[in-house]
Amino acid sequence: MPSIQTTDLAAVSTESKLYIYYQDNTNILEASSENGSSWTVSSTVVGDGCKNEGSAITAYYVKCDGSYSGKSTVRPPKRACGLNGC
Repeated sequence: MPSIQTTDLAAVSTESKLYIYYQDNTNILEASSENGSSWTVSSTVVGDGCKNEGSAITAYYVKCDGSYSGKSTVRPPKRACGLNGC
């Protein structure tokens, strides 16, 4: 995981994992951990088109998400920047 020096962070805790969302250039990326001591960075961009100088980041955990057949989900900031004009 790269050094994070100039970005907001959104942290989410689920029943089994920790997630951190952060901005790298104009993209929002995700890192996850089972225990908080070692982190795995996903290669999937979860948000794009952000301002180079930084954008607000939010994410949240939904235990029984009706949009996903009642499964648990983490709602990352897919449109936290770019298309909605923030």
